[in-house]
Amino acid sequence: MTDNQTPETILIVDDERGPRESLRMILASNHRVLQASSGADALELIRSDHVDLITLDLNMPGMHGQELMRTVRSEFPNIEIVIITGCGSIEWCSDPNALRAFGDGRIVTRQILIHK
Repeated sequence: MTDNQTPETILIVDDERGPRESLRMILASNHRVLQASSGADALELIRSDHVDLITLDLNMPGMHGQELMRTVRSEFPNIEIVIITGCGSIEWCSDPNALRAFGDGRIVTRQILIHK
């Protein structure tokens, strides 16, 4: 982004407040950040506002992340999607059949490390 450009808009979609707020704090200094706690709320924002990139949790109540991703890919093919999820495993992420459902989306598994 140059000084004359508007910052990119990132939509953080996660039903858990903690991960949403953590990403917001990291991204807000250089990006315009929107947040949604459900797939339905995310679609409402996407349909009413410009979004460049979505960070998406998969395991959410109501509309699952996969369903939201399929809808976004169909209606807004230019929006980039990064999956950041606490469900899944490295093995799952390397399974070509599982990845095919996500097109060219990026998948990051969220892990919590506790130091004692």
